[in-house]
Order: sequence, then C-alpha cells, then structure tokens
Amino acid sequence: MSDETKGMILLVDDTETNIDILMEALSDEFEISVAMDGETALEIVEELNPDLILLDIMMPGIDGYEVCRRLKSNRTTADIPIVFLTAMTESEDEAKGLKLGAVDYVTKPFNPELVKARVRNHLSMRRTQIELTEQRDKIEDDYKQIKELEHLRDELVHMMVHDMRTPLMGISSYLSMILAFDQDKLEDETKEYIIESLNSTEMLNGMVTALLDVSRLESGQMPLNKEKCNLVNIADSAVKRLGGLLQGRNFIFDSRISIPEMECDPVIIERVISNIIANAVKFTPSRGIIRLELKAEKRWNTIIITDNGPGIPPEYHNRIFEKFGQVQARKENKKFSTGLGLTFCKLAVDAHGGSIQVTSEPGEGTSFIIRLPISDIPVNTSIKKQQTAEDSTGAEAQEPPVTVLIVNESKMATESIKRYLDARVDWRIIELNNPERLATRLRKIVADLIILDIESSETPAQKIADSIKNLALSPEPAIIISSGKISPEEFEAAGEGSQTGKYPVIPKGSTLAQFYKIISEILN
Repeated sequence: MSDETKGMILLVDDTETNIDILMEALSDEFEISVAMDGETALEIVEELNPDLILLDIMMPGIDGYEVCRRLKSNRTTADIPIVFLTAMTESEDEAKGLKLGAVDYVTKPFNPELVKARVRNHLSMRRTQIELTEQRDKIEDDYKQIKELEHLRDELVHMMVHDMRTPLMGISSYLSMILAFDQDKLEDETKEYIIESLNSTEMLNGMVTALLDVSRLESGQMPLNKEKCNLVNIADSAVKRLGGLLQGRNFIFDSRISIPEMECDPVIIERVISNIIANAVKFTPSRGIIRLELKAEKRWNTIIITDNGPGIPPEYHNRIFEKFGQVQARKENKKFSTGLGLTFCKLAVDAHGGSIQVTSEPGEGTSFIIRLPISDIPVNTSIKKQQTAEDSTGAEAQEPPVTVLIVNESKMATESIKRYLDARVDWRIIELNNPERLATRLRKIVADLIILDIESSETPAQKIADSIKNLALSPEPAIIISSGKISPEEFEAAGEGSQTGKYPVIPKGSTLAQFYKIISEILN
C-alpha cells in the first residue's frame, strides 16, 4: 500500500461532475489520482500502481470493460481491485464485469458515504491480500531453504552410510573365515558369539542397503528393470526368502491361484513383499496369524498382507511410510516398523505407478494393501503422497485409486489443493511444477483428472488444456482449471462464467463441498 493509513485511488470517469462528487467524498481520507479516459487510466496505472481503481464503464475511446480486461490480463496489475461506476443496473451487466475480474459495482447517482465505506472495505481486503502474499512468499523461501538443507543432510548421510559398507563387509568376511577355517578350535560358546555377531552385521548391512536404496529412489537414480512377471511366483520367492523367520507364526498363503502377468521389477517387488511380511512377523505374537493374499482387480494386481498384531493408531497411518516419521514415532515410544523398510516399500510401489495403503486399529491387527498396474505405467519415483485407507478391515480390496495430476508452478498452491484431495485417501496425487513438461509426463502416466492453474504459466490454461486434448490420450483425462481470480460468490453469479471456455473452474476460497461438487460432476 502507498502508506500505513492512506491508500492510492485512481478515479476514472469522463464526467467532471462525478469526479467532483467522488473527490469531495474521498480526498480527505485517501490519495486521489484522476483520469478522464481509458488510455490515460492505463498510463497512470503503469506509473503509480494504485491500490484501488474506481472505473466508469461508459467512456469515449476504450470503455471500462476493456480497461478492466487489459489490467486483469497483465500480471503486474491483475491484483489491483476494480470497482465499476455505472448507471446500468441489469444483472447481466454486473455479471459481465465480475467475470472480467471486478470486485464490486457502485451505481449512479452516488451515495458518498456508501462509496467511502466500500472503498474502505476493499482497501482493507487489499492490505490483507498483500500481507498474505508476503507471508506466502516468505514461507515459500523458507521452504526452499529447508529443502536445500534437507538435500545437504541427505547427501551427507548417503556419503557416510556408503562408506560404512566397506568396513561392514570386512567384519562379515573375517567372522565368516573364522567360522569356516577355525571352527574346530572354537568352543561352542565362542561359536555362538561369532554367529550372533554375523547376524548383527548382516542386520546392520541390511539397514545400510535400505537407506541407500531409499536415497536412490528419492533421487530417481534407481532404475527399474521391468519385465513380464508372474506375481504368484514373486510372492512365493519372497516367502521362501524369509525362511525360518516365519517359524512360530501361522502363515497363510495359497500359491495355487492364477492372476494376470504384469510388468514390474521382480527383485524390487519381492523385497517389498518380504519387508512387509518381516514387519508383520516382528509385531505379531508367537502363533499369531499372518495372511498373504493376491487378487486381480480390473487394471490392477493387488497384494494384501494382514496380521493380528497390536495394530497401528490412525494418527500414524501416514507417518509410518515417511523416512523420518519413524524417528518421531520412536521419540513417542511407539514403534511400528523395523526401520526404513516401509519407506522403501512406498517409494518402490510409487515408482511402479501403484499405491500402498495401511488399514489398522489398535488391538485389531493391520493390513497393508498394495496395488500394482498390470500394464506398464511408469511415473516419477520421487512421488511422496501418502495414502491411507478409510476403512479398518483391510481384508476387502477397494477400487483402484483415481490418479490426479496437479500442474502448478507454485508449491504453496499445490499444497493447498492437496490438502483438499487428502480427504479422498483412495486417490493418488502426482505433482508437476513445469507445464512445459506436461506432454512428456502424460505419455508416461495414465491420469484420470488434471488440475491446471489459470495463472501459473505464461501460456494460458485454456491453451494448455487444448494441447492435452490434441494428444488424443486414451483414456482421455478430465480437466479442471483452478483460479485465484474468481471467488465462490462470483463463480455462482457468473452462471456460464463458471466455465473457462469449455473447462470447469475451481474458484478461490471454495469450501470442501464446493470443491468436490465440481470434481465429482466432471469425473461422472
């Protein structure tokens, strides 16, 4: 704003009488600049950048509608609130102005006190908007710094852990050599110590491997060696790999079933299954039940691993898949995983274009549900969207998740949309902050819904949406445009203005119900 107490107002009207009335009403409280035609108004806006514009509609040369359209199409002036001055009272005239981006109307003849009150209100909202924008920018800057620090931390951890492998291999090798060549000279108790030391070394080596693999998956540096696979054979191999670990547990798995072959990395998927079963063994009591089920559901093969262990409270369902969520849980004297195994599972399944969910309640056991596409659907391996299931049974498979692609250059705007989408835990969220890479991404994934930002790119959202249509994707994704320029009230008043061309719009400030109403209509 131009100062702490006053705001700069540009008054645009071709009638001197109107200007005199408004000057008398407003000049004691606000700084006023005057223009008597549209061209002059545009020049003053470029020079002074006013806080609010009172704009007459009917003027010689370019009218108020055209002035408004030009200002709203310019990024540097788009956020300046515009209040139309008009003698027109038809609702369609008001709707036209609101659709162009005006925030209010004042009808002639003017009521000076009413004009002043509305100007105060809109300037107050403008101040709040500027403060929020500054706060958002600061948060985004802080977020970038945090991400940079996290990257440096991860690089340091990766380097240290990588360097640990060599001494671990040396310890393991020497212990194995002692057992192989000197076991006749060793007492039984000494042999047991060496065997326990070997087991501990192998466990530590497994942790190192998991941490390195998680780091590689997050950075997209762990390529998947996909091939045509039989999931039953992969699961059977995972069970055999666990060997004696399953002793003392009632393990149930029917390997005689038949499900479609699929494209996947068999080694990675075997590790995913092994990790989750091993985790179930860790937290299932002696003689507890662990069940492994495989099912085919439309485009997906589903893996369900269920146990009758102590269960996981709902507040930890998201955090168990996070790399440092386990650290926080252990600080709270809670432990639901043996380490980074579940983090690896989440990243590995995401890298295959699938989803992993947990359903659990304390005292009622836990189910992990993994869905993998039967056909090859490669995606960005750095996806970290967490998903949880809505029900607590876990035994019955749910519908395959809806895949939503959010295209927005602003991380904060993306997070706002994701917070609404989080209410639908069966949806898989993919983020893209560079619209220029959209066509390339859409050739690699199957998206059910694409949410475009109306103002995040130099290319208009409608053109981006049209380019998606021209790709002739099958199945064709639904497209919605999110807008920070339209309020829910303006959205309703606009009628057909709720469509940006042929694409539906999600207005700013939408409630959760409004948000899902728009999405449900287009998906249906």
